[in-house]
Amino acid sequence: MAQYLFRRVIQAIPILIGVSMIVFLIVYASPGDPTDRFRTPRVPPEQIEALIRQYGLDKPLPEQYLSWASTFFWIIDFNSSVDPREWAMNWDAWGYSFTDGREVME
Repeated sequence: MAQYLFRRVIQAIPILIGVSMIVFLIVYASPGDPTDRFRTPRVPPEQIEALIRQYGLDKPLPEQYLSWASTFFWIIDFNSSVDPREWAMNWDAWGYSFTDGREVME
C-alpha cells in the first residue's frame, strides 16, 4: 500500500508542474499587464520602466515562470530552523496586491 501511494505521489508531480505552467501561461496571455494601472499622464514612462524591471516583467518568459513558481511554492521558511516542526510559514512571500497594497494572503 505504501509503495502504491508513493508511486501515485511521484506521478502527480509532473501533473502539478504542467498545471502550474498552464495557469502561468493563461495569466501571461491575458490582456494588459500589472503596470497598466499606473499608465497615466502624470506617471513618467521612466517610472513605468522601473516598475517593469522591479517586478521582473522584462525578463524572458521561462525566467518569469521559474521566479513565479519558486515564489509560489516557497511559502514555508525552511531556513528558520533545522527542526521541521518549527518551520515558519512565510505568508508575506507572495507579496502585496497591485490594486490596494494589502498582503496577497489576506
